[in-house]
Amino acid sequence: MSASPLDSAMAAPPKRIEFEDPHAGAGNMQEAEVTRVRSLRGGWRWALVVATAATILLCINQQFSLRFLIGYTQLNTEYFYLLIALMLPFTFLIFPGTGTAPLDRIPWYDLLLFVLTFAAAIWLMLNIRKAAQYGWESDGAPRNVLIAGVVMWAMLMEALRRTGGWSLLLSVFPFTVYPLFAEAKWLGPFRGSELTFDQATATTCSRARACSGFRSRPLPIP
Repeated sequence: MSASPLDSAMAAPPKRIEFEDPHAGAGNMQEAEVTRVRSLRGGWRWALVVATAATILLCINQQFSLRFLIGYTQLNTEYFYLLIALMLPFTFLIFPGTGTAPLDRIPWYDLLLFVLTFAAAIWLMLNIRKAAQYGWESDGAPRNVLIAGVVMWAMLMEALRRTGGWSLLLSVFPFTVYPLFAEAKWLGPFRGSELTFDQATATTCSRARACSGFRSRPLPIP
């Protein structure tokens, strides 16, 4: 007695269905710096592990106001700059700057970007209470703070390019410089309040939440 079509269909093992990414390798349009990552080894690998653990502790400390080690609750901007200092510099070590950048070693320019990002974030974090106290958003920010702010902006733009590609960078970049020409007539209904370069930089420096929002993909643990 032959099996019915229904019995045959029930007896057959289910087929696995896989959906291909329609954007993967389409016309070789993916940007090389987005699809290539560098595996960290030795001391750099352990540095990333320690920074990740410190980030988790910082998050717990801030959310529950535990006041680890310092005896007081940090300002949100101090907290955000510490997160930036711990995580953002590793972007330049893990994600190569170009499609031809070496993956088996860390070039000197990526190490330089690592140091600049860490130093700028720490310097801004150390000055953020003074910024709130003296109202540096409007005027009076020291030149060294403004320079650190410009460095941080440049590092964020480069990190955005490396992790999200040129398309994402070009989508975000106009909004970062919009305050400098917000009163231009050609903007029409999109006109706003214009700021000087120093005012725009100081305002951005005092609002680290904006910096922490520039993220497009997580850092992999090699």
